[in-house]
Amino acid sequence: MSRSELSRGVTEPRGELVPNVPTVGGAVVSGRPWPSWARLVVTGMLAFHLTAILAAVFGQAPASEIQMALASQFAGYYQLIDQGYSYRYYSPEPPPTPVVEATLSFESEGREEVVRFPDRRLKPRLLYQRHMNIGNAMYRDFMEAKNAEMMGAVREKPRVAKSVARHLLETTGCDKVTFRVRHHLVPPIEMVREGLNNPRVPRVDPEADEFYSAPELIGEFTWNDY
Repeated sequence: MSRSELSRGVTEPRGELVPNVPTVGGAVVSGRPWPSWARLVVTGMLAFHLTAILAAVFGQAPASEIQMALASQFAGYYQLIDQGYSYRYYSPEPPPTPVVEATLSFESEGREEVVRFPDRRLKPRLLYQRHMNIGNAMYRDFMEAKNAEMMGAVREKPRVAKSVARHLLETTGCDKVTFRVRHHLVPPIEMVREGLNNPRVPRVDPEADEFYSAPELIGEFTWNDY
């Protein structure tokens, strides 16, 4: 500003004072910051969860006694968050996988459809894993109901299968859902190697019927069950 402007009493405009407001992506974030005790609690919870996950990863056999002992300290927490599965799913020797097949009956149309849990065509693989968990849950619930009946209890339709059947009835419009389960067996490693190394021997098809157990009926569900 020149002296002539000062002599005329001209002053520069002052900018407005803007409070120091936190922003995220240019948007103003409202609310007060977390108090120190709340930040400490959340930090402790995150540290506990991370420690539990790492203990589970390193505590799966083959592992040292110290690693397995540390993982066992979080057994209750794993059950609480449904994280009791092994982090080495398919090693060293994976067990047979329960595969649930749902037959959807459209009586008015005279046709049927089969839905498989899990379905190998599912993408992404995380969705496939979720469907595998559904199949495992249905099988466990079915076996619990079956064992209870052997002990003299009145056999009821498995609750997990009943819930999944209701979802299928609602979303597909079918009239009846029939669940059957069978185990998908692991082909012997010697058979797989021979098929890969010997051109005169056909390669192993893991989806062949010989690697599936006989189907077992879980139950049939219609809208009358709800």
